[in-house]
Amino acid sequence: MEPLIEFASKSYVLSDQLQDNSTYNLISIRWLNKLRTIIQSKDIDKLNTIPILNLDLVDDYFSNILQYDDPQYNCFLNEKLKLNQDYISIPQELWQQLITAIQNFKQIPQEYFTFLVLYKDGTLINKQLKIQLVPLYEGVTNIIEGVQQFSRDWTMQYTIETFEKLLNQQLSIQVPSKNFIKFYIIKNEPKEFKSFIQMLQENQLQIEECKQDLCSLKNGQFLILDIQILNKNFYFKQDDNTIEQRIYINFEESEISKKGFSLYESQQSLINCLLKTYECNDKIRNFIKVNYQKYYNLNEIIEESYYGSQDILCYEQKDIELLNEHSVTITESRYDTVYVNGKPLTVLFDHKMTVKQLAEKLLPQQRFLFECSNNYYTEEINCDMLLYQLPKNYKYHLTKREQFEEELEVIIHRCFAEKVGILQSYKNFDAIRKFYINKQAKYFDLHLAIANLFEETSLSAYKETIFNKKYELIFQTNQQINEKCSFCDLKLCNNCIVKFIDQKMNLKVNKIVVYAIYNQPIQIESQKPEIINKYNLEDYFDFQTKDEEFLILNINQDQIVSNLLFYPQQIHKYKLCGLIEKIDRFNYQSYCRLKDQWILFNKEGYQQLEVLKPNLKVTKLLYEKID
Repeated sequence: MEPLIEFASKSYVLSDQLQDNSTYNLISIRWLNKLRTIIQSKDIDKLNTIPILNLDLVDDYFSNILQYDDPQYNCFLNEKLKLNQDYISIPQELWQQLITAIQNFKQIPQEYFTFLVLYKDGTLINKQLKIQLVPLYEGVTNIIEGVQQFSRDWTMQYTIETFEKLLNQQLSIQVPSKNFIKFYIIKNEPKEFKSFIQMLQENQLQIEECKQDLCSLKNGQFLILDIQILNKNFYFKQDDNTIEQRIYINFEESEISKKGFSLYESQQSLINCLLKTYECNDKIRNFIKVNYQKYYNLNEIIEESYYGSQDILCYEQKDIELLNEHSVTITESRYDTVYVNGKPLTVLFDHKMTVKQLAEKLLPQQRFLFECSNNYYTEEINCDMLLYQLPKNYKYHLTKREQFEEELEVIIHRCFAEKVGILQSYKNFDAIRKFYINKQAKYFDLHLAIANLFEETSLSAYKETIFNKKYELIFQTNQQINEKCSFCDLKLCNNCIVKFIDQKMNLKVNKIVVYAIYNQPIQIESQKPEIINKYNLEDYFDFQTKDEEFLILNINQDQIVSNLLFYPQQIHKYKLCGLIEKIDRFNYQSYCRLKDQWILFNKEGYQQLEVLKPNLKVTKLLYEKID
């Protein structure tokens, strides 16, 4: 357990010490919080409840056209996630220590997902490139829309060797042993895949062989992979400085796959189920038929199906025009404690209220500071963040913030001294705090401001009962090799005492760190959040304002514990007519209402149900207007 405790104590501290042009690993804040909760409980048996490391950072929607041997290049980072909200960056050495520690604990899942970033010019850059890769070869009849992940560190020579190996392993057609691929970039790059197909058909693509290393590519750009089939030519013909297509494809004959549908098994299962729900509903079928010009391929698929009597509806890989959906994300809500000017208050953390709205409600017409902190870390929270997005098992402090022309940021650690061999270290027993004070303030003011964070007191009472009795205050020195300490003006300082004098501080820095060192730790009571155990669909989607004949809701309930969403079979002027349930990471099944009878369709076939089970892990819900 000690290696995990050491990792937890270092992770947030080192996440702020980034060096330019250095590579770092990303780690999930949710995973870290779970680890810290287990460490605080000192119950090693709870390690088997910890999730797969960084699983919540993975974007399941994307998958490589060709799977790499190294799994770190087969998982995509969810680009919607944010630094310091969903993940932090840590040094690679610390990441390796964590992986070694995990491998020594069989209770923890051994699988993990690796994401590397480069810190450059104050910005974190994903080391992986998500490229729109288009494989072409002589005789191709399917133009596939898909993505492939590349590393910015790869040379072109390494990339070619890697892809030749992968193609030899994964292609069903024969290719030469080597020198059978070329990469091309598009100089007049299209904005979307359909435009690419049209430009390819009309021979309007201006391409150039890519011979530079991959760091020259841009995230999201198109890249053509030209494959020479055994005993055939490359797709593009090169003569001197000209590149020409050997084959011209009729656009009508091109089978264009919707992004992800044909490439990924999970999406194919989902679309099969979605088409089945279309097929089983009269209003949806009629809508598709009336609007057949807009939904031509979809209409063709539905018309060819056997209405209501076949198994899961399968389809050929075409450009399927899916019906419009309303996106609904079911977010976890909880009751948690916010300390308002030091006094605890229970607050509902949900998707409806932001930090700013909470502050305006509790501290009206006042400038405020909202902190999220624990024993290792503190952060001033963006006021536009929704309350449910705040990480669990932290302390939240909402305080009035005075405004000064020149202000000094003060970070406070409540700790006690601990001997480690011949050395002495400080160990926090309470959440780190932050406040701001006037740069022209006196040392007396600093002492009193720190004391009032924890209890209301006056200067005279502080001097009598607290000063050097409950704790002593020490500056964390900023002394370096060629710089003196800003607080004691010494060239060699191992932290120095905060003076208790009626004199201005006159510090030349903008931020200070102060340790309040107690003789022994104080037992700090903390209230655990109360997680809401039931969620109503109506709280997340407004049925009253809708007037459509049918509604298709794309439900994301990954942020809550499964089977906690309540979706009524009738709500306002709509009734439930279909739903799709997620079985596992790759498989789905659909439930359709046919003449007031619920039918379950999956890859095993179909069966009639006496009743529809409540609280399934639904991914899509279909409602139709009641006639």
